[in-house]
Amino acid sequence: MKFDKNKIKYFDLIVAVFIIFIGIELILNYKTSVYLLGKVVKILKPFIVAFIVAYALNPVIKFLERKFNLKRNYSILITYIFFIGIIALFSTIVIPKIFYSGMDMLHDIPNFALEVSQWIDKNLAGRIGDLGGFFNNNAGELLKKFSTMSSTWLNIGLSKLVNLTNSLINLIFGLIIAIYILASKEKYKELSKDFIYVTFREKWGNKIINFINNVNRMVSLYIGIKALDSLIIGAIALVGFIIFKSPYALILGLVVAVTNMIPYFGPFVGMLPAFIINVFYSPKKAVFILLFLILLQQFDAWYLEPKLVGDKVGLSPFLIILGITILGSLFGIWGMLLASPIMAVLKIYIGGWFKRKVEEYKNS
Repeated sequence: MKFDKNKIKYFDLIVAVFIIFIGIELILNYKTSVYLLGKVVKILKPFIVAFIVAYALNPVIKFLERKFNLKRNYSILITYIFFIGIIALFSTIVIPKIFYSGMDMLHDIPNFALEVSQWIDKNLAGRIGDLGGFFNNNAGELLKKFSTMSSTWLNIGLSKLVNLTNSLINLIFGLIIAIYILASKEKYKELSKDFIYVTFREKWGNKIINFINNVNRMVSLYIGIKALDSLIIGAIALVGFIIFKSPYALILGLVVAVTNMIPYFGPFVGMLPAFIINVFYSPKKAVFILLFLILLQQFDAWYLEPKLVGDKVGLSPFLIILGITILGSLFGIWGMLLASPIMAVLKIYIGGWFKRKVEEYKNS
């Protein structure tokens, strides 16, 4: 893209000095900087929510405009009606059911621990030598700790769920602001490009914009399509849990959907809660549910995900597992979710750099 250099003629020196000055001040006063950054993020939270909402809804709006030749205002209206309808459905039906199911599970955890302790005493103690004695002497204490930890984790999860209501105001303001962003997205896009070119000049401006486009493409391809894939798998799992009359079917279906977002490891992690919980009610049912989830994940791995994602991300299993391991250890669940698009972007740039170096070596 060719850019009018007159736009940056009078700003280069001022911008460079300003950036250097701000950078030095931020480094020297990093504690204050972190505190102020937190305050700024808190103040700008509705705008951050608005950007996330606009980014998430933009593909739907573009689809309506392209497929049905609708005007921008009508596309935004239809998308918002659908989006707000989903929020209302979750707020009035799904979230209360999850909350009460979680409370029931919290109440049943001590009973589960007691049943495991009795099973160990009955089946292991005295039958396998020292190991049986170890279980006999320590099972109660270990299970008590496990019960306490599980209750703590579940309480934290439920408190987080309750705290979602505290973000309702930010969500409402974000939804309103997002309308203006979506209605004039081309204008904001051009302003952002002008700002990048004015700040970094044409050469680096083109590189930065190209980098942003690559990140946007990979995040949209992987996160968006994988979210749709996980939603379908979670819905099928929920139907299966209901058919098998599994307790806590809604929570277990949600666990399957969320863990399915994590490549390779996630689906296996999502199977464990359903199997373990159902073992306490019916071991036979637990085995059938485990087989059902294994078949469901095979269906996802061999048919559904290739149909939706295909080779668009272009990553080998090794790179995906490497990304999940490194980013998961650094940033937890968010690192695992973003591992694939981040590794895909790194592959584009590192792979391109490596190919150029190989070509230079061959031509030298």
